[in-house]
Amino acid sequence: TNWGKNTNRLKNGELQETKFKTVALPLYVILDPQGNEVGQFPGLTRDHSEFLSFLQAGANRSSQIAARR
Repeated sequence: TNWGKNTNRLKNGELQETKFKTVALPLYVILDPQGNEVGQFPGLTRDHSEFLSFLQAGANRSSQIAARR
């Protein structure tokens, strides 16, 4: 049966909605080592440069946060 898979999917959806305030799929989130959100990219893009910019911005913010500590 799929009972376990459905239960996990519901739990993951609830976690995503609670923590990130969205149920968008896909959802890409960059977290710092303490688990704080640094960046979020909800939805899908086929534009490689758009997604790469998201990753680079998240990496830059992570570096800035680490430098302040």
